[in-house]
Amino acid sequence: MPLLYLAPAQGRESNDLYANAPIGGQRRPGSSPPPGRSLASVSTWDRLPAALRRETKDVQAALSDFESRTNATLDEKERLLQASPSEKMAMEQAKARALDDQFEALRRKVDGDAQK
Repeated sequence: MPLLYLAPAQGRESNDLYANAPIGGQRRPGSSPPPGRSLASVSTWDRLPAALRRETKDVQAALSDFESRTNATLDEKERLLQASPSEKMAMEQAKARALDDQFEALRRKVDGDAQK
């Protein structure tokens, strides 16, 4: 304990000059900005880290999506390589039926529009 005790200044919790100082370049939650500094006076260099954090999150989400789609494609190719000839034929027939259904739906839509 110091020899001389000073009561905290009015409006401050302690005499420590750095008690309310920013930590790691960021303000503590609930603290007000320094006097004379508003959002309008924040420079580009102050906004850059926040923008980079947002971009990092977007890139990570895109990479995660890309990774999941790539893994699904590789899994499908592995199944195709490990399938027996009869299973391969059944897979191709299922794909052909799906395409036929799409063409049939398109044909009905075109014929329905032509009759109106």
